[in-house]
Amino acid sequence: MKYSYKKICINAPFETTQYGHIVQTYLVSEYKDNLYARVYSFKDEDYWLIHASFDLIDLHEDIRNSIQEKIRQHYGNNNINFITSVTHTHYANNPYDPKYKEYLINTVLDGIFKMEYQTMDDVSVSYRRVHTTPCGKSRISGYETDLEFLSAISFYNNNNNFLNIIIHNCHPTTLSATTKFFSAEYPGILMNKLEEEYKGVDFVFLQGAAGEISSRFVRTGQEYNDMLIIANRIFEETKNLLNIQDVRKPFKCEYKEERFNVKHDVEPIDLSKVRTDLSQRELQVIEYGKKIREDIITQGNFIKQAIVSRIDFGAVKLVMSGNELFSDYMKNMNLDERVLVCFTNADWAYVTPIGFDYITYELFYDTWSLESKNELAHLLETI
Repeated sequence: MKYSYKKICINAPFETTQYGHIVQTYLVSEYKDNLYARVYSFKDEDYWLIHASFDLIDLHEDIRNSIQEKIRQHYGNNNINFITSVTHTHYANNPYDPKYKEYLINTVLDGIFKMEYQTMDDVSVSYRRVHTTPCGKSRISGYETDLEFLSAISFYNNNNNFLNIIIHNCHPTTLSATTKFFSAEYPGILMNKLEEEYKGVDFVFLQGAAGEISSRFVRTGQEYNDMLIIANRIFEETKNLLNIQDVRKPFKCEYKEERFNVKHDVEPIDLSKVRTDLSQRELQVIEYGKKIREDIITQGNFIKQAIVSRIDFGAVKLVMSGNELFSDYMKNMNLDERVLVCFTNADWAYVTPIGFDYITYELFYDTWSLESKNELAHLLETI
C-alpha cells in the first residue's frame, strides 16, 4: 500500500465575502489564521482513495465531481474515489463566489497532482472515542443530547503512528457572526496545535453530526481569544484520547457510496409551539428560519437524491452523510464499529430527528419526509 498527505493552503489572494451567517455580506481580506485543505490518500492495485477536508463551511457536490473528474483524467484512472469533507467553519471564504470557486478547484488540483507517495509495509489501524463536551452541547433550550463524542482513527506503519483522523461533532461558531476576518475556528487551531505537538504525524479533522450542538451555552464570549479557549480545551482532550491504549487491527480500505431518492413534507410549522424559555439568539434565528423556509418552498429548492458513503478501514467504518444531521442519528448505530461524519460529498441542509417537535431554526430547513428519514437512518446503520 502507498500513502500520501498534503496540506494545501486555500486562502484567497483577493477579497471575498465569508459564508455561514446571513449578515456576512461584506468583503473580507484579513486572515487571523490560515485555511487549509488537508488531504490524505491511500492507493494499491485494488483501490485509490483521496479524501480532502477543507476549512470551509460546505462544498457543493458539483465541486467534488469537477475535481474528481480532473483527477481521473490526469492519472488516466476512472477508479479513483475523491471525497470532500469540510470542518464547517463559518468564517472562511465563500465557496460559491465564482472567482474563489475557480481558484479553489485549481489550487487543490495543483496540490493533489504534486502529492508524493511512500510505500507502507505493515499498516494497522485503531479507533478510540470518548464522550466529552470541550467545545459545546445542545444549543436548543430544553433539548439535550448525550451523543457528543471526540474520536480518533489512528494509522500505524510498523507500529509508528503516521496519521490521525480526529472527529468531533460541534459547530465551529464561537466567533461573532459579524467577525471581519477569516478563521479556521477551533478545528483549524486544533490541527495546528496537534501538528506542533506530534512532529512528523499527519492530522485531519472531520466534522460529525453537530446539527444541534454548538458552544452557545458554554463559551466565555465571542471574540478570537474566546474561541482559542475552546480550541485549547479540545486540544487537551485530544491529547488525552491519543494517550489511551488502543487495539490495532490490520488496515483495509474499502469505499462504498449509495444514493437514494428523497421525499419531502412541506406542511406548515405550528408557531404556537415556540417555547417561552428560548434565548434571545434562538428567537432571532427562528425569524431567519421563517424566511429561509419560505424561499426553499417558493424556489422549489428540494434535494432530489442524497448520498451516504463509507470507508471501511478495518478497525472502524467511517460513515459519511452530505447533510447536517442531528446527533440523534448516531443513537442506533453501533458506535464501536462506526463513526458518523457529515458535510461530505455534498452540502445539503439540516435533517432533524424522527419525531422532533421543537420549533427551532434548524427545523425550518428540514423538509424531509418520515419515510426518507427512516431510509437515511437505516443506511447509516448498515452501509
